[in-house]
Amino acid sequence: MRTLLMAGLIATASVAFAQGPQAPQPQSAAEQAKQKELLERIRVEGAAGGTAPVPEEKRPAVNADAGPHKHHVAPKPTKLPRDEPVEPPK
Repeated sequence: MRTLLMAGLIATASVAFAQGPQAPQPQSAAEQAKQKELLERIRVEGAAGGTAPVPEEKRPAVNADAGPHKHHVAPKPTKLPRDEPVEPPK
């Protein structure tokens, strides 16, 4: 009984291993477009529901960390002349 069970398991495993992974079927252009549309809808609905982040290409540019207020433009205090007023750049 045990021998028959082991032989059956080995035969089943060898048949499953012999089949191997199958190559994906090439899709037509209509199927690819439909798949892309479905993926986009899933992304949008997930982002709207709070379950998925918005992809980088769909995020609006906000010009973050830009502008003169982020850069130090004044000279160092050690380079300033003593007892003379400093004019700010215009």
